[in-house]
Amino acid sequence: MTSDRLLGEPRAARLVALVLLNSFLAAGCGLVDQPVGGSVQGLRGTLVLQLNGSEQLTVSSDGLFLFPTLLEPGTPYQVSVLTQPRGQTCEVTQGSGDIGDEPATHVKVACQDLRYGIGVTVSQLTGPLVLQNNGTDLLTVTANGTYTFPGRLISGEAYKVTVRTHPEGSTCVVEGGKGTMDAADVMNILVTCGPGIRVGGTFTYDHVPTRHGPTGSGLDYENTKARPVRRALVQVVEQPSGTVLASTLTSDNGTYSMSLPGSQPYVVRVYAGSAVTDYQPDGIGQDDCKGAAWEVHVVDNTREQARYAMQSDTFTGSNLDADMHAGVAHGTSGYTDRTGAPFALLDTLVSAMERVCTADPKMALPLLRANWSPNNTDESGETSTGAIGTSHYTRSKDGVSNLFILGQEGVDTDEYDDHVVAHEFGHFLEDRLYRSDSIGGSHSSAQSLVPTVAFGEGYGNAFSGMTFNDPVYVDTSGRKQGSGFTIPVAVTPSGDDRGVYSETSVQFFLWSLYESRDSVARSGSYDRIHDVLRNAHRTQPAFTTVHTFAAAYNQRYGASAEGLRDLWERTLDTPYDSLCAGRCRGSGDTADLFDVDNDIGAHYAEGAAGARGYPTDSFNYQSAEFWRMYRVLASGANTPTAHDRTDAGGYNYAYNKFGYNRWYRFTATGTRTTVSLSDLRGGATCEQDVLDFYIYGGGEFVTSAATEQGCEQTTFDSVPGTEYVLDIEGYESEVTGWTVTITP
Repeated sequence: MTSDRLLGEPRAARLVALVLLNSFLAAGCGLVDQPVGGSVQGLRGTLVLQLNGSEQLTVSSDGLFLFPTLLEPGTPYQVSVLTQPRGQTCEVTQGSGDIGDEPATHVKVACQDLRYGIGVTVSQLTGPLVLQNNGTDLLTVTANGTYTFPGRLISGEAYKVTVRTHPEGSTCVVEGGKGTMDAADVMNILVTCGPGIRVGGTFTYDHVPTRHGPTGSGLDYENTKARPVRRALVQVVEQPSGTVLASTLTSDNGTYSMSLPGSQPYVVRVYAGSAVTDYQPDGIGQDDCKGAAWEVHVVDNTREQARYAMQSDTFTGSNLDADMHAGVAHGTSGYTDRTGAPFALLDTLVSAMERVCTADPKMALPLLRANWSPNNTDESGETSTGAIGTSHYTRSKDGVSNLFILGQEGVDTDEYDDHVVAHEFGHFLEDRLYRSDSIGGSHSSAQSLVPTVAFGEGYGNAFSGMTFNDPVYVDTSGRKQGSGFTIPVAVTPSGDDRGVYSETSVQFFLWSLYESRDSVARSGSYDRIHDVLRNAHRTQPAFTTVHTFAAAYNQRYGASAEGLRDLWERTLDTPYDSLCAGRCRGSGDTADLFDVDNDIGAHYAEGAAGARGYPTDSFNYQSAEFWRMYRVLASGANTPTAHDRTDAGGYNYAYNKFGYNRWYRFTATGTRTTVSLSDLRGGATCEQDVLDFYIYGGGEFVTSAATEQGCEQTTFDSVPGTEYVLDIEGYESEVTGWTVTITP
């Protein structure tokens, strides 16, 4: 029976055990080592105790504790607090002495809450002002300056500072006056006074969480909760002229305040949208975006992209606390209120932008339109009618980035599927902040995809998990959104679903790098992933894949960073040396972006240690040349090898699958270069539309040949000595071989 078990048993059982132990000692076996422990009371967080200045013990709740190490009789012991819980202070009593012949389990640890102040800074005051916190704690101010309320609050308590009495002939506006106490004084509340009308209040919306588990997936209407409308544009609009009298953004707890110059009729309007040119932290929630810039509009694509907003009644010439709530309600026959839907989309997008800010506080993003309508359905067609096919990202002809989000009741709605929305936002980041060479198209987690597609989709899934520190992606659909599916991005890929062509491998790889950046479960840091995506991965000459990302990450941070080598080599079963020019040393490596030595192809090939089936798990093994990432082309005719064929893999939709896209690289030797295809094999002819190709230089699109024939050809202005990348894509049917000619 161990000491741990002794401490954890009922009191009577421990006494019996100790009697037996003492009888055993009396029989002549000598004194034994004893444990040190005791009890904790009043704890509300996490406490770290230490024994004799070295051994540490983390305690997270009231009750008994016990240090694992046993001490010899006669040894001095001292228990002290190493780390206090957030917002509390804990004191040890009876914590020192010498070990005797019984357990030293009488140590007492008592924890008490710390209390923090609420401070306000008042300006432009013209007379006595009375403020109140939570409706009871009063503060009278007679001059400009900084003041603190008499009452003090503990961490976790809510506060709400409002004006109880305005100065005569003046209106005072409170900014940042509502929130929840952290383990620090709140001193960033501003009170500005001036002539005119004061308008303020709080905006909230109903958030419906997703559920998943043994009972299936779906929206959980029973746990709907109000959340603040964060960083949303608020306007006071004169009636009936429509003139905007004042505007501001809501704080992170949904509050706003403005002062109006006159007494004209007005309405208050809050948009499901945000326009930030210089993000300023307000001390509430996640505050990593100091200096960031973005613009987001949630619009109805079936109503000429009209912007969603809530609007108050008309008010005339009086101070106003204008609170508004965007609700959601679902009855037996469907939705009876969906006002909250656009604001749910906005909140998810703000969360996604804030995740990027944790790595780049001054990030700047262009306009993003989030197109949502109750008419948006899974049929493909004209988006202005709601036929959007699926939730997706695209850039329109006018250059504006657009998310299209499903919303048709009883079919598929995504406004509350926050992982779906964050995934699509990830594609926006790839397009406008990072880089993506994905050709898109239909895909699933168990398919052998073009590596660019696998990276884009895997990144989107991983980024959605990072946004919410939740690695389970949930997509709901059906009647009352009561069904759906999940993608657990933290689940280790297995079998043939391990490799550069697998979005499952990509999402696990990226999520693991993120989570390994700190020691807290379901948490991490986006800093290094952002660094690689924003810099080396964006400017490199090869197509963007998990291989190029891992090669850049390894070069920048080394093999041991976040367990990179182990993830790549063991979990994904892909050669570590494929990441490096020559062999990898683990630090100071040069990235091999093209896998020049074909380490991947040799490992994935039939008969090799890491043989892969194409398509995934089909046991249809392929040669090393088939799996080669890039074939090097020389000037002149390059006759077919096993690399030069299209293989649909039995997929009904083969366009974006690994075997239907063949990659090459070549170096230009003149200022005009011609690339042509000929000698089609397997029954294909030049008159058939079976192949198209696309040429890139330095990561930028250069030219293409995509006509209705198989023997494609194009000539372009080239730079001698520059390496170009060629992507040959299958189209209507498989081709078993072709010749690529580079002239000169």
